[in-house]
Amino acid sequence: MFKFFSIFFFISMLFGTTIFSQIKTLKVESVEKEKVYDSTKNFLGEDAELYKGATLYVKGMIKSCQDYGYSGFKTKPKIDDYLQRYTYKKGAPKNEYNSKYESLVNINFEVLNVEKVNDILIHYILTLKNLNDGSIIYYLYGEYDNDISFPFIDMRYYEKMKNVFLGQEFIIQDKGGKTVTYANNIKIDSIWKYKWKCTDLVIEDNLYCLSLQLENDNGLKIAFPISYINIGEIISYKINKEKYGIYWDKIMQNKVSLGMNKDMVKLSWGEPEDINKTILKNSVSEQWVYEYNNYVYFDDGIVTAIQ
Repeated sequence: MFKFFSIFFFISMLFGTTIFSQIKTLKVESVEKEKVYDSTKNFLGEDAELYKGATLYVKGMIKSCQDYGYSGFKTKPKIDDYLQRYTYKKGAPKNEYNSKYESLVNINFEVLNVEKVNDILIHYILTLKNLNDGSIIYYLYGEYDNDISFPFIDMRYYEKMKNVFLGQEFIIQDKGGKTVTYANNIKIDSIWKYKWKCTDLVIEDNLYCLSLQLENDNGLKIAFPISYINIGEIISYKINKEKYGIYWDKIMQNKVSLGMNKDMVKLSWGEPEDINKTILKNSVSEQWVYEYNNYVYFDDGIVTAIQ
């Protein structure tokens, strides 16, 4: 037995190098996933490279901020311009280091280049061509840019939203506390009772945000910010009103009542923050948790209690 093992070991040593030399190691290099532009987003966050080639429109500011002007616009791409020597047309009345409001508002820029930089506060430098006079300036895109503070509207996003909403009909929930601009300062007390049709996309002059221009059958026009749509305050009119019967008015007034089903509650209050479920032998009970300690209780999908 020992003799057999020794012979086997000797043969293995003799031919092992040849056998194992046939097995090669393939080095696999990591491939970075290609970023794809999403036209449903105006602010692209860390995907700022995708602004290259886009046309960016400088939106206005609410009146209380106009005297503070715009920050981040430069005549030279200097991220260490601590003395603000290269601020584009600086001298805003309430912040002399910022660009004057009237020097940038409503201007369209073509993004010629997007350069990524290694800085704590500045992440990218956007090279911009003024489509009015052909001049070149730069925007320092950084840590403080977000959906609200980003001073531009990407015209690709604008066109996408126009294709999505133009001609669509909606009903608006009466959630209260939201600013809606009414044409000719006419106000109505029950906005949710009307069917509205989107006739245009506009930058309204109160909040200075991209809004749907909606018109009802009486010719009344309102501007409804697109940002409100994301929190469920505007409902497609394609939803069948008769389907919800006696609960329809409550849904449109942002109320929940006994007897509603889950779809009705979601239309009224939106998605819950949490769901606690109890499964019994012959039934299923759920507790839906909403902000401000509001709770809705279901037995087999029907509201039986509200707290």
